[in-house]
Amino acid sequence: MALLKPLEAKAWNKRTTGDIFITDNEYFHRNANYFVNANPSFKHEVFSSLNSRLSNLDFSTKKHKSKKLYYPRITAGSLNSAIKKQLDNHISDLKFEVTFEEGVFYYATSKKVKGFDFAKYDDTLNIKNFHNYCFGRRGIIDGFSLWDTELSKRADWKTLASLEGLPDQSFEGIDIVAKKEKPIIIGELQFGNWALLYYDLFKAIHIERFMAIDALIYVVADGNLADYISDGTVNFEKARRAIDQYTNLINVPIWLIGIDIR
Repeated sequence: MALLKPLEAKAWNKRTTGDIFITDNEYFHRNANYFVNANPSFKHEVFSSLNSRLSNLDFSTKKHKSKKLYYPRITAGSLNSAIKKQLDNHISDLKFEVTFEEGVFYYATSKKVKGFDFAKYDDTLNIKNFHNYCFGRRGIIDGFSLWDTELSKRADWKTLASLEGLPDQSFEGIDIVAKKEKPIIIGELQFGNWALLYYDLFKAIHIERFMAIDALIYVVADGNLADYISDGTVNFEKARRAIDQYTNLINVPIWLIGIDIR
């Protein structure tokens, strides 16, 4: 990473846009490449999202301790938000800030909830799994209350439940058997501290205990971008080493993607 002279630093601070691109660094764990190659349209959507111009980025500089030069910086938060907009523009039915509990995916309905940055899954299977959680063989005591609460937050859940005839009292105490008809994909844009990488992998392993994930898409900084964010950020090489280190524990197919910016 080249340090900036004062005039260059001033120009850098005024920037709000940048072009991200996928570097030559890609890595596939547990044959994730089979899924990616079998779904060329989805692959194209991901490539279009991650090879694009971003706006509303927060550029800044940090002065060198001894020289009259500056380190170029980009805030991870602005980068994350801008890439999410591109993903939303290019990929249909994408959910954001997705958590997983008792076999059910929940997309965030408030800014306070933080989960996987994005996910794409079988909505019909998900609502039936939620029905099982509320009313099934091991249904919770306050199932009707939770059902009404969560559906009131999500209009699409309410519509889908109505189409599926749920809740169905004939299935009280019995699980609805449903097959997965669409791939389950979870994704993370990880530009934070490298320690968060292990937390993300743990979350994916947790989901895999309940449900087969077709792919975890893990996007990290590579090249100059890793330096622009901070010295301790997750980068491609650190992520790859961590995945390789625990390869026998991680059964989730992972598509690791490095991106840079110009």
